[in-house]
Amino acid sequence: MNKEYCMPELDKKAFNCPHCGVSANQRWYSLMFKNFDAKVLFNNNNGPISRSKDIIFLDDNFRASKCDHCEKLALWKDLKIIYPRSITVESPNPDMPEVAKGLYMESAQILQDSPRASAALLRLALQEILNKVVEGGEKNSINDNIRIIGGQVDKRTRDALDIIRFKGNQAVHPGEIRIEEESTKPMYKILNIIVQKLISDEKQIDDLYEELPESFKESIDRRDNKK
Repeated sequence: MNKEYCMPELDKKAFNCPHCGVSANQRWYSLMFKNFDAKVLFNNNNGPISRSKDIIFLDDNFRASKCDHCEKLALWKDLKIIYPRSITVESPNPDMPEVAKGLYMESAQILQDSPRASAALLRLALQEILNKVVEGGEKNSINDNIRIIGGQVDKRTRDALDIIRFKGNQAVHPGEIRIEEESTKPMYKILNIIVQKLISDEKQIDDLYEELPESFKESIDRRDNKK
């Protein structure tokens, strides 16, 4: 499984930097403009503030965070990062099929601008994953593929599949659920969990089994074929 991703949040002491991607401590600053020249000055919240008549202080809706690792600044408005425009969700599981991985990244890139479109793309990514793990899956609907694979996995994995399907459907056919950035973000983690369960775990076991001596694997075959 991917190393735990710590999502950037306003006033959080540490998270994965939107510039360098490293999990690092963050320093928080207020913003102010001086002499109307649009030159932004940064003032640490913990230090004194000089209230000169030449300085205009922005309200608390505008903040800045500075990464201790790369020392670059991120600008915030309200609860969101407005600079840099970057991916703020965990990376896709390396075992995710390439087409699904492309949809995952496309979804992540537009999350802040269109959570609804992001959720719809994640549903498409799930469909591509199921097409790979279900024999003949490309001929089936996503619901049929979930029914087929559902008999081979635990209930929590089945629930995860239906969460992505439902939220993705809501994005395409609006219903009672509002599609917003905060409600869409958990879908990325859930999709990675699905890939871990359906692909990564199976692959790891297969790789370990292949390392067994041939003579031992032959004895397993004789045992399993014994009548």
